[in-house]
Amino acid sequence: MTARNDRAIMFTTTAQPTGSTRLLITAGVGAATTTVTAVVIVVRFLPVSLAVIAALLPLIAAALVDAAERRLPNGLVVLSAVPVSALCLLDPFVGRLTAIEGAVSGALLLAVPLLALHLIAPASMGFGDVKAAASLGATLGLIQPDLSLWTLCLASAITAAWGIARRQQYVALGPGLVVAAMAVLVVGACTGIQVAAWR
Repeated sequence: MTARNDRAIMFTTTAQPTGSTRLLITAGVGAATTTVTAVVIVVRFLPVSLAVIAALLPLIAAALVDAAERRLPNGLVVLSAVPVSALCLLDPFVGRLTAIEGAVSGALLLAVPLLALHLIAPASMGFGDVKAAASLGATLGLIQPDLSLWTLCLASAITAAWGIARRQQYVALGPGLVVAAMAVLVVGACTGIQVAAWR
């Protein structure tokens, strides 16, 4: 009886994907999703598309780290802010909204609610999420600041659904933020949203 139970346990254990297999699957899905999103952004959101993609790539890497280790590396978050900052410095101040106004508005819309939650209950919201949200919001603001609000709502829903499905009390927010931002960008591109910062 014991031998049969051991064999059953061994079979169950080996049938489950290992940590490295899960990481490879996650990385593959992330790479495919990133590629599709990048193509849509390049085609639809010129001339800010290169800055948006350059800002999203470090945030995607940070989200993967957050999913695995529950932390958002400061270096990657800062790196994601570099393309947005460079574009703001080169902003020719044309159109309905300048790049600086768009980036600041987007950052505030996405980061301030998370900052408020962090100040009220630091255990429920890490400051790394606030910093990542500011950088991501600034990136979205280059296209349309309102995208930050949609991203916040969708990220909250995705993270909550993931936590409920996995029966986890604490879930990393970084992956939800990045996935929501990419989804919002793709939907915005498909629905013909106009770039507010540049015309």
